[in-house]
Formats: sequence, C-alpha cells, structure tokens
Amino acid sequence: MPVERTIPLRPARGTRVSGGGPFLQGAAHALGAAVGYLPVAAAFGAIATRAGLPLWLSVLMSGWVYAGAAQMAGLQALAFGQHPLLVAAGMLVVNLRHIPMSLAAGPLLRRARPVGRLALAHTLTDESFALDLGRPDRPTGFRYGVHAACWTAWVGGTAVGAALGPVVPQDATAFALPALFVALAVDALRGVDGWGRVWVPVAGVAVVLGCRPAGSFAELAAMVVMTVLLAVADRLRVSVRTGGR
Repeated sequence: MPVERTIPLRPARGTRVSGGGPFLQGAAHALGAAVGYLPVAAAFGAIATRAGLPLWLSVLMSGWVYAGAAQMAGLQALAFGQHPLLVAAGMLVVNLRHIPMSLAAGPLLRRARPVGRLALAHTLTDESFALDLGRPDRPTGFRYGVHAACWTAWVGGTAVGAALGPVVPQDATAFALPALFVALAVDALRGVDGWGRVWVPVAGVAVVLGCRPAGSFAELAAMVVMTVLLAVADRLRVSVRTGGR
C-alpha cells in the first residue's frame, strides 16, 4: 500500500508504548516476518553447508551481509564457478534496491543515536522497511525490536540449516532461491499499475526462459536483474511519495 502521508520526524509528545516496552512490542510486531525468515534462512544454511562453507562462516555471512537474496545469488554463482569479483558485483546489483529504500526510511533512522543508526541501517531489509513505515509514529526502541527480531531469526535459521545441511535432501532446498526472488518480485509489483501487472510478469518469465539455453547461471542472472529492476522502481515510488525525507 503506497505511503501517502508525510512521516513525522518525532513521535507525539507524551506517547507511551505499553506491552513490555517499545523494544518488546517491536519484536512482537515483527514476529510474523521473523517466522517467515526461518525456512528461507535454514535453506540458505543447508545449501551453504553442501557448497563447502563451514557452519561458522555461513552464520557470519548471514549476520554481517544480512541480505538473503544477495547471499543466495552469491552462493549459487560461486557454485557455478564464477569469479569472486563477478560474484561480488552480482550481489551489489541485487542490493541496489536498498538505496531508494534507505532514502524512504531515512527520517525514521535519523531519530536514533549514531551507533544505533548504523545498527538500524545494517539491519534494514524489505520486511523491516515495510514494518517501519507502517508504524512511523513509534519510538526508536520499537524499531530496535523490529530489526533485532528479524536479524535474530535470519541468523538463527541459518545456523539451524547449516547444522542440519548434511542430512537435508537437496530437493528440499531447491525451492529457496526461486521462491525468494518470486516473493520479492510479487511485492515489487505494487509499483506497477493497470495492464502492467500482467505484461511485466509475462515479459519477465519470457526473459528468464529465453536465457535458459545459455545455462543455469544466465537464467539466474536474468531472474536477479528483473527482480531488482522491479524492486528499485517500487522503492523509488515509495521514496517519492514520502518526499524522500
């Protein structure tokens, strides 16, 4: 749903948050998104283990990179034997959608102290972005709770998946990367109006299928690029509607 109103820079004076305080209420508000992270994070952990990454490195990647789509794409590219610089460039492209997303969320993040602002910026994802903009009047502690719940679920899910990776059938995790990009693409289609909601997905599927003869990596690259273009367009739309403030 487009955000039509201007985001206030500060919560109303005297605003109080009940139910265990702002942090716990934020964590509870993000529970649905956090639960949704678990299966995809576990799939990533299992795939990473089968690709030869040790458990600690998989967990470190999830905690430090914390970008599910980029992590999945990077891991698959490495599995295809691509050069590390090409892998890094691909991960950067996947994360381009965070630029307009950060511009839209900037007014909320600026309320925090510098160190807290860095933590919130690092843990800004598609889901926490939506949760943040859905409650613009909440105090900073509420956002800490939202972001912490999502981050903990992603890192914890990765650890569980990496630990169980050797015993999880490969077919059980084959859905993870396509499903993740499909979810991102469907979410980004909010920025497309009218008949565009029909022909844009059709054109995207046609491009991906057209790349299939060139190999799995080309198909993956087409899927990533199409999804990123949609996501960037959607985030720019949100940023413009919120005034970029």
